[in-house]
Amino acid sequence: MEILFFGSLVAVLFVVYDSFGNFFGYWTDLITIAPFTPNFFGDIFTVVPLISMLIYQYTSSWRSFILVS
Repeated sequence: MEILFFGSLVAVLFVVYDSFGNFFGYWTDLITIAPFTPNFFGDIFTVVPLISMLIYQYTSSWRSFILVS
């Protein structure tokens, strides 16, 4: 339950972070593949939380968690 909550928190924080960055123009896509903006599901809701949950599960201390992250 704790790891699932951590992954959900990472997903929400990453969506907010990415949305602010796109809105204020801190990063942009110079070349667009499609004429529409793709959804967040591919990378933000699956890959980033999954990697974060695996790091959280398999590190033994906070120091190693921060170093791996």
